[in-house]
Amino acid sequence: MGDLVAFDLPAQAADAEPTESIGQVRWLRAEEQGLSIGIEYLAHERIPVSVSLRDAESPFRETGMIIDRDPGNRAESSILLPPYLYRVGEVLSINEIVADADDKSATSTMQEWTLIGCLQTNGLFSHFLLG
Repeated sequence: MGDLVAFDLPAQAADAEPTESIGQVRWLRAEEQGLSIGIEYLAHERIPVSVSLRDAESPFRETGMIIDRDPGNRAESSILLPPYLYRVGEVLSINEIVADADDKSATSTMQEWTLIGCLQTNGLFSHFLLG
């Protein structure tokens, strides 16, 4: 339990495309007809990022994912990071990972964000509120 998964939500209108979302597996149940999976919805909007502590001397960066990012409302932003590496109160330097025209990864600077709350930490990831 606890794995992150991508899944399609049904389209809201007949002519609309399904939307891919991200969630966390909460339970699995074997049934006569097959397997049922309980998924906790986390977000539709997601941005892959690279992160480091603001004042880190190391050139190494970790990967993460900002979810439910609303540029006009920072209060609703959160981030998924590798587990047990960061703590509430730390300030991160966060760069968005974007693909260039040749489909190679490049980064563009976003900004600094503070980890203001920990929603959960498990053996797979940590989920923090950003502010």
